[in-house]
Amino acid sequence: ERIVDIIKALRSFSYSGSGKSVEINVVEAMNSAIKLTSTLHRYKNKVILETADNNICFSGNAGQIQQVLVNLLTNAIYATPEGKCIYLRVSKNEEHVVLVIEDEGIGMPKSVLDKIFTPFFTTKPPGEGTGLGMSISMTIIEEHGGTIDISSNPGKGTCVTVSFPLA
Repeated sequence: ERIVDIIKALRSFSYSGSGKSVEINVVEAMNSAIKLTSTLHRYKNKVILETADNNICFSGNAGQIQQVLVNLLTNAIYATPEGKCIYLRVSKNEEHVVLVIEDEGIGMPKSVLDKIFTPFFTTKPPGEGTGLGMSISMTIIEEHGGTIDISSNPGKGTCVTVSFPLA
């Protein structure tokens, strides 16, 4: 099963860019990611979505963007102890949509942060992670003309900021 999962992820990684571009409502995409991960956080963490505008959009491949959001939220959930919060923030400036996923989790030391986008690097126990989620997410973000920035402090949590050009 693990090999099948890795091959599926590799296919997605190597064939990225396929699929058509549509207008994506970021708040709807974030709400969808929250629903898709609800079994992971329902009784463990409080996930809070903050936005001043419910109609922030950009163009992209909806399936790929959903994959990125679910991956980032899943990572935050796994890193956040029970009873702590995960904050999702959506905003925009003149040129970009900005998505922030910030957790009150365990954080990462610089040695882990430096390898976070390396394919097959994982901090999860054997059998629980492929180590492909962040490298695939970075590729998808870059293919959409976006950027990703991660800051983390051990014991204090992690903040992931992703930006995409406005539609």
